Amino acid sequence: MDLLVASQSAPAVVYDTAYTVVSYSRAAAALWPGLLEPGANLMRWLLLDRDARTQVHDWHRQASEIGVQQLRYALIHRGADDPRIPALIDEVCADPDIRTIWNVSTRVRKSADGASLRLSLPALGWEPITAIAHVLSPSAGPDHRVLMVNWTGTGTECAVKAVTPRVDLVERRRLVQEATARVSVATAHAAADLAGAHGVPLPGLARLIGPGCSLTLVPRSGTVLWATQAPDGRWDVSEIAAYPVMVRLQEAAVGPALRDEFTALARAGLPPEPDAATRQSRALKEQLKA
Repeated sequence: MDLLVASQSAPAVVYDTAYTVVSYSRAAAALWPGLLEPGANLMRWLLLDRDARTQVHDWHRQASEIGVQQLRYALIHRGADDPRIPALIDEVCADPDIRTIWNVSTRVRKSADGASLRLSLPALGWEPITAIAHVLSPSAGPDHRVLMVNWTGTGTECAVKAVTPRVDLVERRRLVQEATARVSVATAHAAADLAGAHGVPLPGLARLIGPGCSLTLVPRSGTVLWATQAPDGRWDVSEIAAYPVMVRLQEAAVGPALRDEFTALARAGLPPEPDAATRQSRALKEQLKA
């Protein structure tokens, strides 16, 4: 199932009964780089992540209808058997906004299937789009769900494909089959080597992301190899567009010591045309101020 989802051209995410991300497609990783982080959780992102409150229109309503209502359903039907669910609820309700929503809302929702969200995503130039969620329950994995996202309008699908990273790790190292989105290697050094001779290590920026992270810029494709250390000690590698990585670093204090690394990342992430680069740079600056 993981390989099937990874090969999808549309955004797709596999998650478990506690909303922890298990796998994802390349398109999903390009639009939501937070999926790459170890232990990524859909509810934690929607309810606690600062990016979600910026990117999801009418966030308070969506936090209630898609987030809190699902958690309440999960608590009723699975909470006694899965201690992760009440622990997750305690974590998100430590936020005053979520605590208020939880106390006010008593409705429940089984899943996000059919939900419609208005989004403004940095990888799509902050243009408003409408996303429709579809949730599947595969018989082969009863403890997992597959979230697939479709878009209204004809131009959005093309835009999503345009930001989906060009994964050419197969040609460079023949490590995986063409449909595979992630590579597993033994060390962080081996992950960086996948970028080839012209790869640019970004160790300082990786430290801002957190422990167990390695970033390597691939200048010729304008992408970044994002590697995270798995519990077994190996490193899972995904290739995503440079611009979403810039946005993911928006809350970090990029000081003078990291200026060269961030400049290299910005050159790869911004359009080559001066006017387009200026517009996108301004959008990023506004996001940094938010």
